[in-house]
Amino acid sequence: MERHLRDHFDRAVDDDPGVAPGYLARAAIVEGVRLRRRRNQRVATGLVLVIGVVAGLSLLPGHPATDRPAVASSCTVRPVEQDATDVAIFLKTGISDPQRVAILAGLSADPRVRSLVIAGHGTAYERFQQLWADDPHVVDLVTADHIAESFRVRLVAPAQYTAFRARYATMAGVDGVVGHRCPASAPVGGLQ
Repeated sequence: MERHLRDHFDRAVDDDPGVAPGYLARAAIVEGVRLRRRRNQRVATGLVLVIGVVAGLSLLPGHPATDRPAVASSCTVRPVEQDATDVAIFLKTGISDPQRVAILAGLSADPRVRSLVIAGHGTAYERFQQLWADDPHVVDLVTADHIAESFRVRLVAPAQYTAFRARYATMAGVDGVVGHRCPASAPVGGLQ
């Protein structure tokens, strides 16, 4: 039976004055490659768009960043250079345990610190998920390791902020020190 079908196919192809079968195969391959490239370009464009939106939102005041929590609504939106009441000390990704302990020890012994809150990866990630609950695509892109750990501080006196910042900004493992002016009712550190 199989041989009989092959004979019919050969006769049909022999009688066809059209294109050679090899040409049709090459045309199909070229079209497949073109479609794959277009699909890959769309995926890449979509990924770049999502990354751009997340990065753009992180720069707008009042919108949570993927690696930094949003400022509490009762605090100054933009960081201040002097006279901050509340401070967030963000730690670098991959900080070593001795570096983390040194920063914590310094803060615990610092007489300028009125209140201290530690926001580890888990706590910060839970808060991130709450803030972005209406956009599950963003939540799916971020893991707990993407969220910066931080120490949040309320200072005894706002005038001490400049010296406080100079001390902790240069410590190993610190990624940044950000100060805000907040009322006493705001969360410690001025962050949500």
